[in-house]
Amino acid sequence: MQWLDDVSTKTTLFNSADIVKWNTDKVYLGEMIDAGIPVIPTTFVRGAEDLVLITNEGMLDRDIVVKPTISAGSNNTERHMESPVKAAAHLGSLIDAGKVAMVQPYQRFIDERGETGMVYFNGAYSHAFRKGAILATGDNVKNGLYTEEDISARDASSQERELGEQVMDFIVEKFGYAPLYARVDVVRGSAGVPVLMELELAEPSLYLHMDRDAGTRFASAVVTVTRQ
Repeated sequence: MQWLDDVSTKTTLFNSADIVKWNTDKVYLGEMIDAGIPVIPTTFVRGAEDLVLITNEGMLDRDIVVKPTISAGSNNTERHMESPVKAAAHLGSLIDAGKVAMVQPYQRFIDERGETGMVYFNGAYSHAFRKGAILATGDNVKNGLYTEEDISARDASSQERELGEQVMDFIVEKFGYAPLYARVDVVRGSAGVPVLMELELAEPSLYLHMDRDAGTRFASAVVTVTRQ
């Protein structure tokens, strides 16, 4: 974060340091939930007291995903399929390392449909892609920097596009402007409608090769913001 502050004094960053700082910690999902945006139900675990509480509530007895709120490439992300002892141990290790952890119910529709990533430039929709389920088999990502991904082209549905616009409106209202680039990752939730999985505003993979005109749109967006 110090690097962001230092560079911001010497040049103009896109996306801005304020946006990147906010987006690198997934506690931002709580803020979006409070704003009424459909998000995968998320519980933040900040210490032993929180861990005891969710254990007593039976949350760890379910099919869940546990991850730190600050990570990249699914590192230290684990799916626990009705394995409360392993889930508690994972959460305990994250807490002991001084991290804030998050617990989400595993979204079963992702196994058959994957997730949809929607890319926006200057707040305008550009293209979408499909990402296959990383944890479908229960395999966990612990020590690698990034995990291998299954990516293919996809047209976002009208419901997914509507959710994407809702997310972008939230960002514009919060920061006063649209980010140069954004990636909105959504998945079909338990009710059968799209819910937000993650919002990428810091060094996301934009998968420009998924749409033949995406590179041109991105270049035009860069020209637009640098001329303002």
